[in-house]
Parts: sequence; structure tokens; C-alpha cells
Amino acid sequence: MFSLNAWAAFPTTPILDTATRANENPLSNGGKWTLAPGFGNLQISSNKIITTASSVDDAMYWNNFSLADEEVYCTVGTILGTTADHVYLLARFTASTTNGYYIEYDRNTSTGDVLRMGKLVAGVATSFVNVNQNISAGDSFGLVVIGNILQGWYKASGGSWTHISNFIDTTYTGVGNIATDIASVATGGITNFGGGMVVTDVMFGDIL
Repeated sequence: MFSLNAWAAFPTTPILDTATRANENPLSNGGKWTLAPGFGNLQISSNKIITTASSVDDAMYWNNFSLADEEVYCTVGTILGTTADHVYLLARFTASTTNGYYIEYDRNTSTGDVLRMGKLVAGVATSFVNVNQNISAGDSFGLVVIGNILQGWYKASGGSWTHISNFIDTTYTGVGNIATDIASVATGGITNFGGGMVVTDVMFGDIL
């Protein structure tokens, strides 16, 4: 058994972009967002961060800092439309290579939604953890990366944050950005994007 302590609290960093402002295309918030190469721009529409092209992956990263130990989270503003839709939140993200760690809200209208945790290598996703969790508007999810330990979190609308899973990986040890990638055929999108350097002591639970 590899023993760790459980987080005392999540998140420990403030919301960076509430998405509450006039429509904006491309997503900018005063120049704090940057387009990830090879993807389309995101935009603000009706106080949500959404795609600019239906069924296409649009991805942008928060450019104000680049960290190693960081967290990222968001609230689902509108649920995604079809089984092909998803939202990725990324940490230690390197835009030039499309590498990093992620938690993904994977929409599945047939068998139920899934929260996945894993890594991107040159844009190819490898999932380490899959948690069945139906998502509703107002729910939130997030990811913490500390050293080689990654932890996923989920919060139902009006509820409290709950730890959903851990995994250990040593692929990426350097600094990176936090980011989001959205693909939605409808107007599914996110609000209250937040994250940054974790500011509390690490206290994880057991990993078998």
C-alpha cells in the first residue's frame, strides 16, 4: 500500500474567470487566455465559456502563471448535448506539445456521464481513472496535481466538494499551465473557472 493523507479542503485557490460579462469572441478576459495551437478559440456566450464551432475541440489556457503543483476546477454552466461532447480541465499543460494531466467530464446520454482522470501525450488521452457520475448544470469538478500525485474532486450543485479518486504518475514533473478544452454540439459550457498554486498542506487518503 502506498499511503498518503487526504486533502483538508478543495479548492484552495480563487475563481479566475466567472464568465459573467458581455459576449466575447475569442475568450480573453483582458488577455489572460491564450489559444492552444491546433485548436479553435473558446468564447463567452450568455455568461458561459463555450465552443465557437459545433463538434470541434476548442482549447485555451490561462497564461498568467505556469506552475508544477497546481489545481484547476470549474462549474458546469449548461450540460453538454450528446455522447460525443466533453469538457477537459488540464494541469501542467504544455500548449506547444499538447501534453499534460486532465480531468474530463465525458457526456454519455446512453450509459451515464463519466469523470475521467489521465494524461495527454501529444494530444492523445490515456485514462487512468473512470468514475461514473451523472452531471447536472451547477455541478463542479476539478483536479489537483502535487508532485507525482493527482486527485479528482466533484461537487453537486448546492453540495460540498467530494474526493472521487487518486492516481500516481511521473510523466510530467515540470511546470505548466491550467487550461480547458470543450467540444459540444449544443451550447454546453462552463463557468467559474479557477485554479493556481495549491496553498494548503497536502493531506491525501490511501492509494492501494
